[in-house]
Amino acid sequence: MRPNCLGSASHTAPHRWSEQHVQRDRYIRAWQEEENDTWLAGAACFFAAFLRKIPGGDLLPISCSAHAVERARAVVLYALPLTLLCGGYYALHRSDLVALLSYVRAYGSLQAPAAEAWKIYFTGRADFWVLLLLALAAWRRQPGGPRGAVVVMWVGAAVLPLFQFYSPTDYEYWKHVNYSLVFLTPLAMEGLLRLVRGLAGRLSLAASCGAVGVLAVVLGWTGKALQIDRFVFWPNVNPIVAFFDGRLTPENRVLIDDSVLRYYLHPTLRQERMTDPFYFRYRDATGAAAYSAAVADGYFDYIALDGGMGDEARRMRAAILPNLAKRYALRVRMPDANLHEDIEIYEGTDLPPAAPFP
Repeated sequence: MRPNCLGSASHTAPHRWSEQHVQRDRYIRAWQEEENDTWLAGAACFFAAFLRKIPGGDLLPISCSAHAVERARAVVLYALPLTLLCGGYYALHRSDLVALLSYVRAYGSLQAPAAEAWKIYFTGRADFWVLLLLALAAWRRQPGGPRGAVVVMWVGAAVLPLFQFYSPTDYEYWKHVNYSLVFLTPLAMEGLLRLVRGLAGRLSLAASCGAVGVLAVVLGWTGKALQIDRFVFWPNVNPIVAFFDGRLTPENRVLIDDSVLRYYLHPTLRQERMTDPFYFRYRDATGAAAYSAAVADGYFDYIALDGGMGDEARRMRAAILPNLAKRYALRVRMPDANLHEDIEIYEGTDLPPAAPFP
């Protein structure tokens, strides 16, 4: 599991923005108009958003289902069809999903040392813990309160911590935590408003507005939300993308040590024309021997290295370095200030005629 490549989807952004508005429009209309076909259309649109990985599509259906427990028609015509569709998807792809989950658990390159993990989960995520404490105030039952929604929201918020405990993906927590925040934030606001109403009495409306504003400012300040220049963008693919702009042809083969480049070099290159550090078979060899032999034979037209992430990238780099000078010339070398790795691009200079895939 890798960081989302938002830039790679820039050419599809208008279409995704439009689709995202369609799904939300269907859901809002369903609540306003109480039409059966609109509820069903909303469920279908959200499931399509999940399949397309439209921003919010994988989170909003579950979040909205939490509200649906308060209305019988929403359960029957929205939550139930959405659950059945997701269940069908799981049944159809069960073996692949189980294999993926097993791989994530065994993949250790995203596991952080203890000191770094403390920063990732605690000192660097004060917003999560503040919202969690406020959300506890929403647990106490109140007459006429949305008890069913509160329970479902807590269950949803617990999914992410359980997943993080199961899989050593510490360095991915920065984006995974947003799944819990989708559920915790409404609970935290409910808890905050309950506390303010209990203390402020007749001034509860003004106090509530002030408390929410103060909380937003404090969390934004501690999270350095306005210090855009302090954000670390990883990986920095701009130099590699700029180099390949106008150079690549659909027939080229490219070796990359960072699979995120697959998003940026596509559609100019088909996926089978790009090789990353995770698996490669060349003739009768696999792993390090395959990478070494392919580079020695000049199999790739270009080799792009940005440091990658994990042992796989380091092993691949070590395997190809002894043979690079034989058939490849260094075209770009520049330091990456964030990762402290050199970005390097090599171009084949003495390559044999293109051969079929091994």
